[in-house]
Amino acid sequence: MAEPQVGAGGAPFGKAPAAQPAGPQDAPAPWKSMVGKAPSPQEAMAQPPMATGGGAVPSSWREDTLSDDELKREIAARKGAGVDLELRQLAARIAPSKEYTTRAMRCLSLVRGPVATTPSAKRVVDSRTHVDFYGSHAQGTEIDGADVDIVLRLPADMAKEDRDAIVQALSSTMQGPLHAKSIEVNEGTRVYPHAAASLSLQLIDSVRCVGHVVLSDQAPQGVQAPWTLDGAVKQLCDRCEVARDIIRLVKLWAANQGLANHQEGYMSSIAWTLLVIFFLQNDARLLPPFATVSQGGSRPAPVRPTATLTDLLSGFFAFLASRASGHPLCFSVFDAQERSSPSNVLFVEDPAERCRGNMRSVTEAVQQAQWLRTLEEAKKVSEKLSQRAQRWFHWAEVFDPREARQLLHIPPLKDMVAGLPGRGAARAP
Repeated sequence: MAEPQVGAGGAPFGKAPAAQPAGPQDAPAPWKSMVGKAPSPQEAMAQPPMATGGGAVPSSWREDTLSDDELKREIAARKGAGVDLELRQLAARIAPSKEYTTRAMRCLSLVRGPVATTPSAKRVVDSRTHVDFYGSHAQGTEIDGADVDIVLRLPADMAKEDRDAIVQALSSTMQGPLHAKSIEVNEGTRVYPHAAASLSLQLIDSVRCVGHVVLSDQAPQGVQAPWTLDGAVKQLCDRCEVARDIIRLVKLWAANQGLANHQEGYMSSIAWTLLVIFFLQNDARLLPPFATVSQGGSRPAPVRPTATLTDLLSGFFAFLASRASGHPLCFSVFDAQERSSPSNVLFVEDPAERCRGNMRSVTEAVQQAQWLRTLEEAKKVSEKLSQRAQRWFHWAEVFDPREARQLLHIPPLKDMVAGLPGRGAARAP
C-alpha cells in the first residue's frame, strides 16, 4: 500500500494536523526587538511560520490549498523577510563594536593626556570639556573601523600663530618617551589628505586605529554653548531607533560607490547624514523638524517604525532618485522643508547655523556632474530594489560596486551538465 502524501505540519494532504497541547517547547523564541540585531540561527529555526501581517500562517497553507496567486504572494513575503534579515545583519555588522569603541576611547585619552600636561595647552584648554569626539563619533553614526575625529577647542580670539604653536607642542609631547611605544604621530593634512586635521595619530599596538585632531573655537565663558551640528544630528537620531542604521547603510553605499569624497565634488559624510534625516522627517514621517527639538523640553521615547529596514532603505533611494536633476534643491532639516536652492547645485542646510540666524550649506563644494551621477546611481539602486521580490536577491548587488562579482555566479545546471565528459554534442563518425 502506497504511503500517503504528507503536507506541511506532518498531516496528509487535505487534513489539518491534529491539535497538540501547548507546552513550553511550543513557545516561539522571542525575536530580538532592536532593529539591526538579527536572531541567531537557533532562534530563527524555533520560530513558527509567520504570515505577512505577523500572525501564524493560515491553515490553508498548512493544508496546501493556496491558489497560485496566494502562493506567489507568500513566497514573495518569505523572500522579503529573508532579504530584510540579511540587511539587519549587515547593519549590525557595520555598527561600532565594543573593541572598536575601546580603541576610539583610547585615541581620545591619548589626546586629552598630552593636552593636560603640555604647559601652553593646559593654560587655555580644559582637557575634559575642550577635547572630545567630533563628527560621526559625536553623533553616534560612525561605522565600525572608521577613523576617529577628535576636536580640540581653542579660544576663538587666539591668533593662528599661537594655535600652531600649541599644536606643535602637543605633537612633541605625543612623540615623547611616554607615548612613543603607543602611538605614531603625523601631520594630519600631509599623511591623510581626506582629513582636515592639524595632526593625526595611529595606535601602534592594536588593530589599525587612526585619530585625527581638528581645531575649533571654544564658546565664550559665561555664555551657554550654542547648538553644534553634531549635537543637532545626535538629538534627531535619538528620536528614532533605526535612524543610525539607515545612516550607516547609506554612508557605506556612498563610500563604496565613490560618492562620498567632498574633495572630488561629491557630498561629504555629514551631507549624506542630513539627507537621510530629511527623508526620515518627510517621506518616512519618523523624525520631527529640528526647530521643534531645539526648543528643549521632555524627550519622548524613540520611535519604533512599523516599516522594515529594507522598506526604509528602499524608500530613501526612491526619494533621492525622484528629485529632478535639472533643478537646484534645498533640503532643510531645521524646518523639514524642501525648496529651491539658493546655490547653483545643492543646498543642504546646517541646522545649528540656522539656530543662530545664519544660512549655511554643508554642500558648498558639490559640483553639478557629481550630483547628477549621485542621482543616477540612486536610481539604479531604487530600480533594483523594486524588482527584488521576483528573484533571489543579495545585498552585494547594492553595496558591492565591483563588476567582477558577476564572474562568481554559478552557471546554469544544463551548461554544467553539457560540459561533462560524454555529455557534449555528438561527434561526427
